[in-house]
Amino acid sequence: MTVHPRGDREGSYDVRGRFAGVPWHGRFDYELNPAGFHSRDADVPREDATVEGGFVVAPLGADQCTVIHYEQYVLARWLAPLRLLVKAYLHRSMRRELRDLRRLVVSSSASLRSA
Repeated sequence: MTVHPRGDREGSYDVRGRFAGVPWHGRFDYELNPAGFHSRDADVPREDATVEGGFVVAPLGADQCTVIHYEQYVLARWLAPLRLLVKAYLHRSMRRELRDLRRLVVSSSASLRSA
């Protein structure tokens, strides 16, 4: 990922990866806010975005929080027959992302406590 800030709270980023094993790349605009992050397709009007997502962090106490992660996709018509398969893949990948994020946060918290 390559990030292109346009200020303290907004910018864009280019990303490359694989979606269900297929090479993929895209550019997204992002906005940071006090509770988290939101991004959407870049270079299109806001209402024409086909991919949007982000997260919100809600504090639960001194050492706990809830992370709400969301994604929204507008699929091309030709992908309609694969909608359920794409949906299942996205749910699985989101669970994996949140599990990885949790692992990172827990290990960082442990490092901070032992320092």
